[in-house]
Amino acid sequence: MIETEHLRLVVSDPVWAPKFAEALRASTDELRFIPGWRKAGDVEYAASSLRRSIESARDDIVRHAFERVTNDYVGRIDLHSWDDDVPRCEIGYLGATRMTGRGLLTEACRAMMDLAWSMGVIRIQATCDARNARAIRMAERLGMLHEGVRLSYERDVDGTLCDEVMLAIVRDPTSNG
Repeated sequence: MIETEHLRLVVSDPVWAPKFAEALRASTDELRFIPGWRKAGDVEYAASSLRRSIESARDDIVRHAFERVTNDYVGRIDLHSWDDDVPRCEIGYLGATRMTGRGLLTEACRAMMDLAWSMGVIRIQATCDARNARAIRMAERLGMLHEGVRLSYERDVDGTLCDEVMLAIVRDPTSNG
């Protein structure tokens, strides 16, 4: 578990799938750019997703953030796509939009980035649908810079080709923090 000023970041546990699913259902419009979000609004599918997170713990670091006082679900943050040669990883985040405006998801992402830095990573990147302004703003708040756009890179849930934005932050490998 990671604790911050306002949050507890914990490993996946299928027992709180209802909170995860409810947060996704309540965030319908904002999550439309994220593949599979509609399915994750189903409690059984959410529980299955949480079990997969546990099984992939060897390759990915997944934490779910809860507000410390109220125990409200804030979001899911993961570090994945590790490359030890660089070293780098990618951060993914999915926030409960009813918690928007309080800085909690930003706090959770920063805690996960601190974890990555402590593991010796020098580059953290994020990719998202170019139409996902909220995800892009989050990456910018985290200090990431735009590196480029991959044109017609993926298909969205409707089958439309869409562009993907790459953002990243690089830490000087000789720095101590």
